[in-house]
Amino acid sequence: MIHIEEDEEEGDDWGIKDILFSSSNENKNLYDFNPYYNARSPFILTIEMTQKGMFILLRNGLIIKLSNEQRKIESIYSNSKLNNMISIGTKIVDISCGIQHILARGRDCRIYSWGINSYGQLGLEKLGLNAEIVKPTEVELLSDKKINQIYAFEYTSFCVDSMNDVYGFGKVK
Repeated sequence: MIHIEEDEEEGDDWGIKDILFSSSNENKNLYDFNPYYNARSPFILTIEMTQKGMFILLRNGLIIKLSNEQRKIESIYSNSKLNNMISIGTKIVDISCGIQHILARGRDCRIYSWGINSYGQLGLEKLGLNAEIVKPTEVELLSDKKINQIYAFEYTSFCVDSMNDVYGFGKVK
């Protein structure tokens, strides 16, 4: 269990404690998706940042996006289509973010990406540069690989499969 404490000097600028530990109607969808959700113990696995906001991966596979502007829940990505949430189709076990893009690895070892494809970092060949994808989209180039690790940096993405082969796309300096 991860315990979130406020830094006495900096405080909780994002209001993460208020968002995750509140049982208000605004956060009711967290309870709807996970009947075992406990506001005191949300089981945060990963917190990642992009220019567009903060992404929090919970142990149950939910990805919560907090917007930069309003610092409240903007989207929830899930493996189901309940409550009009954005469906990914599989339980997410890992996320990694670059400056403008997000990679997610499903329990089934499939890779999903979304965000801005400035330099091809989404790994989606059909897209032009600077195209923006708002929903998680499977990276079909890797669909026959068992990806075990994902890494996103600035405008680059890397994936490592079970044979330790590395696949990369995007801008490499």
